[in-house]
Amino acid sequence: MEKNMILEKLMGFINKYSKTINIDPDADIYSLGLRNSLFAMQLITFIEESFNVTVSNEALVDGSLKTVNNIILYILNYSE
Repeated sequence: MEKNMILEKLMGFINKYSKTINIDPDADIYSLGLRNSLFAMQLITFIEESFNVTVSNEALVDGSLKTVNNIILYILNYSE
């Protein structure tokens, strides 16, 4: 899958939940007011269903899901 396509889908998903219109792909998405367990679970489900990627427990704590660019790299590295 192409990086720009992943970026577009992720930004569309995150923009539904964020009050920030132009999100920097290197910004900590949890600092945008999305710091709650419901959003985290929705994000994981979105990634797994949209990109055919299983999100590991390590990804939840190692920063792989902290920024849009980190998520894109994770998807590119682990997509099936």
